[in-house]
Amino acid sequence: MKCRIVMSVLIIIMMISGDIWAASPSSRVIFDEGTGWTSEAGARATIARVKQGGFTVYCPCVWHGMGARWPSRTLVREPHINMQMDGLKYLIATAHAQKIAVHAWVCVNARTANIYPELVNPVAPKLWKFGPGFTSLMQTIMTEIMKYPVDGILLDYVYDSYDPPAVTDLIRAIRGVTKNKLLSVAGCAWAKPDPQRNGENLVTWANEGLIDFFWDMDYAQTPNWALYDLNRTWLKDPTKMGMIVGNYDPDPPVAPVVPRNAQMVAANLKAAMQRPSNFVGVYIYSRLSDAQVAAIKGAW
Repeated sequence: MKCRIVMSVLIIIMMISGDIWAASPSSRVIFDEGTGWTSEAGARATIARVKQGGFTVYCPCVWHGMGARWPSRTLVREPHINMQMDGLKYLIATAHAQKIAVHAWVCVNARTANIYPELVNPVAPKLWKFGPGFTSLMQTIMTEIMKYPVDGILLDYVYDSYDPPAVTDLIRAIRGVTKNKLLSVAGCAWAKPDPQRNGENLVTWANEGLIDFFWDMDYAQTPNWALYDLNRTWLKDPTKMGMIVGNYDPDPPVAPVVPRNAQMVAANLKAAMQRPSNFVGVYIYSRLSDAQVAAIKGAW
């Protein structure tokens, strides 16, 4: 009886915080790099399809290096997006009405438009120069996102080969803004931890609590499960690592990109769910076929 009372209190606390779905051990995530969700009709259609596939978390990319995909008053906005309405606000309300959580996806070290030239990496103009200026930009992005009732934040492109130590400093600064909001990072499993490679210290960040968990992005038809399992052995809590499986071919993507065999995608999801993790994901929404929707829903 005492355990039931404690559990009930925890559930009430999570409901008050707005993260009841984000904390679910059955979080099934779909990642969307596009902008179809930014209109009312697009948001309704997207969430309906996400629900149809049995996903519990929708992860829209809200910053892809060319500006904000929400009507920011302080940041450069991504062009070609109709911002007469607040698409992100409408999307979150639509998703929550269907009991689907929303994790805002931010591509950190990706500069895909000529914005904020004072922060550009002089050696690699499609990347940012890590330092106080870039940290301030990321903190502003996080501060604005935190004004929305998102259930979590996903960081992608979190690396810097030119100044590896600066990456952890940036993660620490971001955590200072996001505080207790669920924070994850998408990266890759490695044969051994190497903080000097590009600053992508996923295991260390998870073990030290700078992030809540991280993703292994393995989009191959047959993911490297041995490497994935090896990385989990380095974690104090092996559930802090999840797998994102690909649903398109070929990989790496070259035109034309087509939806992968639905049964293959479902089989990879089942293999991922056999590992101790609270999260499993599918990349990418734009290649989610009707056959995949049916197979994935059956895999859960």
